[in-house]
Amino acid sequence: KHMLNLFRKKPTFGSPLKANTEEIPNVIYKCINFLDRKGYDAEGLFRIPGSAVVVNQYKEKFDRDDDVSLEPLADDVHTVAGLLKLYLRELPEPLCTYDHYDMFVGSMSIPDASIKRQKIKNILEYLPPINYRVIAFLVGYLYRHSRHAGKNLMSSKNLAIIFAPSLMRPRDNSLATQVMDSQESVSYTHLRAHEPGR
Repeated sequence: KHMLNLFRKKPTFGSPLKANTEEIPNVIYKCINFLDRKGYDAEGLFRIPGSAVVVNQYKEKFDRDDDVSLEPLADDVHTVAGLLKLYLRELPEPLCTYDHYDMFVGSMSIPDASIKRQKIKNILEYLPPINYRVIAFLVGYLYRHSRHAGKNLMSSKNLAIIFAPSLMRPRDNSLATQVMDSQESVSYTHLRAHEPGR
């Protein structure tokens, strides 16, 4: 029994990104692959909640074994979207990391949009490689999803509001700080969501 505990898989949810051995964490890859195939026409995706019970069931499955199929969920895109949001929300640190938060917020004061965009790209290159890969993968998907906003009603701005806290938030996570900085976070995500190929 003691030896079995030594080799027990560490939970997927709540573990730092750097603990992953994949290019993209498996749960992110599988959720986005599923939503890419089935979610573009779903009205209010990421805003309308799926089944909390099923989300927690799949969380437990991924915590036990990364080789989890989402296909039994058929077309339940809202539950898969909820699973993706939960994974990102439970990361110990936001994707843009606490150490880079001030730099990202500072870039929001640059008035010229093209210079601001280039500054953000430069800061992104200082992130840990896995953080950069996950941001590129996630934002690329959000951009594709936003192109179907006529059907799904989820514009890049709506998606930005939802995903801003997963992308960047201050280490001091007090409500007051969140309120002061929320617009910068949304602006940053909104900007990135408009960039194809990232």
